[in-house]
Amino acid sequence: MSGAEKAAVIAQLDQLPNAILPPHLPHEATVVLDVTRASSIRIFMKEYEKLSGIGFADIEPWIKLVAVRKLIADAISEAEKTILVDEIRRRLHTPLS
Repeated sequence: MSGAEKAAVIAQLDQLPNAILPPHLPHEATVVLDVTRASSIRIFMKEYEKLSGIGFADIEPWIKLVAVRKLIADAISEAEKTILVDEIRRRLHTPLS
């Protein structure tokens, strides 16, 4: 799997854990979405691995690179920037494979 293909998968995954929900969203909806994020990612990756043979371990080292790209390329809110910077810092110890 090429780096570009890994980046495409990560871009899909990135929408779940790092998404900042709109402030006008009802509190109940925010709670439900926050609670279901982790399970949604697991379900997505399980299905993706079943269809492609590519598991999370194959793309995990690339997450920080996609986060850096998103940080410098996208028009994102300050809250999203903070989340991305925290994610990048947390993953800096993980070597790129």
